[in-house]
Amino acid sequence: ALSIIALHLDAAVAPSCLLLAHELDDTALAKKARKFIISKLDEVEQQGEFWDEIPLATRTALRTLREATLRNPLLSPLRCSDCFVDDPRELFGILRESLTEQLERLAAAREREEENLHGTSAVTSPPPQRHRHVAARAAHQLSPSAP
Repeated sequence: ALSIIALHLDAAVAPSCLLLAHELDDTALAKKARKFIISKLDEVEQQGEFWDEIPLATRTALRTLREATLRNPLLSPLRCSDCFVDDPRELFGILRESLTEQLERLAAAREREEENLHGTSAVTSPPPQRHRHVAARAAHQLSPSAP
């Protein structure tokens, strides 16, 4: 019955479905309701029955997730209609991975800049550690004995 409810969410009933999911400890319905609320937050805030019954911390988290998703170019609904992240830990994981990659790229760029300042050629210089690691991983995956 709960899976049928999840298929028929709309702005008016989504908050009550989220409350019901929490009451029944149904994670699948809760996830669908959160994603729906995040994707249609303006409508839900205006039309949603029981919106005010949702705890303030949850409403704030839903608003924050919606705003963060809208500002993330990879998760933007302009790129994907179902790309709203409903779990703050998942969003922070995405951000952490993105920042780590950007820091690695910045370090590589600084290394190249340093090489250019000292007149060393990137052609004669050994590749940075990260590039060696990526090349080794790719070679391992391409080897016939790789799983």
